[in-house]
Amino acid sequence: MTKYRLLWLDEKGNARKSTQIECATDRQAIDIAGHQTGDYEAIEVWDGGRPVYRCENPDKGKEG
Repeated sequence: MTKYRLLWLDEKGNARKSTQIECATDRQAIDIAGHQTGDYEAIEVWDGGRPVYRCENPDKGKEG
């Protein structure tokens, strides 16, 4: 298992929150990141110093 770091970023690109997860593959870590909700601009997945994935928040800017 590999330890990945999830980073929730604000509109300026600063990390507002982070957590560590363990997954067998990059794909599993990306899937977990893709299911995150909350008030953030983007979420990034890192494997140590290697950027794995970045996704803009699909809910940001939606009126509801």
